[in-house]
Amino acid sequence: MTEAYRETLVKSTRKKYLCAGCGTTVQQGDSCYSVFCIYDGEVCSYRLHTFCRDHLDKCESCKETDELPDLNDCDDWQAERKLRQEVQP
Repeated sequence: MTEAYRETLVKSTRKKYLCAGCGTTVQQGDSCYSVFCIYDGEVCSYRLHTFCRDHLDKCESCKETDELPDLNDCDDWQAERKLRQEVQP
């Protein structure tokens, strides 16, 4: 049971972080979400790329679990990530 949950949009990170959604690096200066939660008495905090967090909001298969899913196992996310890489310079 979630006892506390807070997420904050960080506009520009001061250092590199590991994204808990996809497992890749959030680069220094990138925007990301900083998440803090207390779940069944256990405190956790993590960072998410903005596009990983946005995907978690809209993907029905990712919402089926109570835990943070590994986005690398989500086919929809893989397709979206590939498209983003193709259009970014």
